[in-house]
Amino acid sequence: MNTWRNITVEVCAPTRLIVGKKCAEYNYLGVVVQRNDKVNCSKCPNVYNSSQSYRYPECYQPVTTPDPLTEPRVTTSSFLSHNDETTTIRTISPKSSVTQGGGTTENQPNNGDVRIIILSSIAGGLLIIVIILIVLFFRYKKCIEKNRNILDKDKEEELKKLSTSSC
Repeated sequence: MNTWRNITVEVCAPTRLIVGKKCAEYNYLGVVVQRNDKVNCSKCPNVYNSSQSYRYPECYQPVTTPDPLTEPRVTTSSFLSHNDETTTIRTISPKSSVTQGGGTTENQPNNGDVRIIILSSIAGGLLIIVIILIVLFFRYKKCIEKNRNILDKDKEEELKKLSTSSC
């Protein structure tokens, strides 16, 4: 998993010993596989090679699922090392499950969630349009009333002028 524990990744990087019943993580900034101090692993041995981290599925349980609309694509990056042992971790869709032995299975996307998001977005957009139209209507109505008042005052003044001039 990555440092933020929101996706599982696969990279080709030098192996590291993970010590202290903790899970392994890939640090993008340091470009290294390292121990994740925040994620305990009850089934991990006290010391294990990072290339064997796939054996401990509980380390992948803390992965939080990001928004399905911003789900990351599967990517692979590699790092050349001078020793023969490398750790391989790959980006796995948040809708995947890690199986015993390190394999992954794709879960079917939930179309109901996507429909709810789309319908909510459309309803929200329509609501905003209706609110804008109501505000514009009341502004227009207020402007017309103001113009009527001005016209009424002008007519009154003209009538007063006419009535005073005829006397």
